[in-house]
Amino acid sequence: MTPSPEGKPEETDMELIERWKAGDSRAATRLVGRHSEALARFAASVGEREGIEELVQDTFVRAFASLDSFRGSSTLRTWLFTIERRLMKDGAAKRSRSKNRIT
Repeated sequence: MTPSPEGKPEETDMELIERWKAGDSRAATRLVGRHSEALARFAASVGEREGIEELVQDTFVRAFASLDSFRGSSTLRTWLFTIERRLMKDGAAKRSRSKNRIT
């Protein structure tokens, strides 16, 4: 644990993940609070303009559903960025297919 700005030990992502797996929903809330802003900034930086909040939410839904596959070989944030990037790619492909059907 690293100290928080208040001087209290701050739990690591892995500790929060273990707490969430053990049934502590507050741990999930802490993870979302810790990483959601960075995910939103990342989405905006690569050109997403609409639905960023929904994209971030979908990223966490997908991540929590497959948390057992997270091995910790990268940081949780890197893993979340990977999930978000896949969701953006899937969304772009879906929009492209939809445009092609209309024209």
